[in-house]
Amino acid sequence: MIPLWMRLKVIEENKKKVSLWLPLFLVWLLLLPLVILLIPFLLLAALITWQKGYGKMILMALPMLWSVLAGLSGMRVEVEKKGSIVFMQFI
Repeated sequence: MIPLWMRLKVIEENKKKVSLWLPLFLVWLLLLPLVILLIPFLLLAALITWQKGYGKMILMALPMLWSVLAGLSGMRVEVEKKGSIVFMQFI
């Protein structure tokens, strides 16, 4: 399942900490029509390049992208710098 929320937390020394919940499902809803419009061009490119051996790789582009996005779910990134911490979590 692709992540639907991203939690972003910034903690700086001597400053107020900031915590944001960003709705990624809105981004996916905006990208869905673009992907649907690009599918015919993707199929055409795969058909044209099938003889050269690139067609199968082009056809697998969307499933590979989906698996990368699904792999983001549960990922946590924490970056520490002198005096500040940035924490990101995909939920």
